[in-house]
Amino acid sequence: MKKLLNAESPFNNIDIITVSHKHMDHFNEEIHILNNSKGKIICPKQVEEILKKNPNYSKFKQNIIAITPGLFEDTTINVSDIKVMALRLEHSH
Repeated sequence: MKKLLNAESPFNNIDIITVSHKHMDHFNEEIHILNNSKGKIICPKQVEEILKKNPNYSKFKQNIIAITPGLFEDTTINVSDIKVMALRLEHSH
């Protein structure tokens, strides 16, 4: 965990982290704030809103790509020369 949090090998070359939603079994603010300046975080806007509350937000906000497609819709983006498709489905009832 220490190596992950400090972006040490083997976690020092992460290009993209994806977060599906804000539940604690899918998102951890400490882990998802990268100490790796080139790494991007692809997440829904609900996760970005949580990250905005971090006092260091200005230091990593350029790494956040917040997208929230409509329900049962998808969005395709290119991040670090990687094609990423986000598809929004229902999580549970």
